[in-house]
Amino acid sequence: MNQWLQRATDLRQAERWQELLVYSLQWTEKDPKEAKAWHNLGMARVHLGFPDEAVDAFQRVTEI
Repeated sequence: MNQWLQRATDLRQAERWQELLVYSLQWTEKDPKEAKAWHNLGMARVHLGFPDEAVDAFQRVTEI
């Protein structure tokens, strides 16, 4: 498992949603074609109460 995915998994399991949001934004900027990055961004947004933005992130997953 690459280091980006491992860190995102750790943050998600610890339910550290704000940190996951920031981390996933950095990850999607670094690698915009990585579906797992967009999925993690969507998960963070769901848990932080941003459903519309979460849908946008999840839609990016389907476009990759």
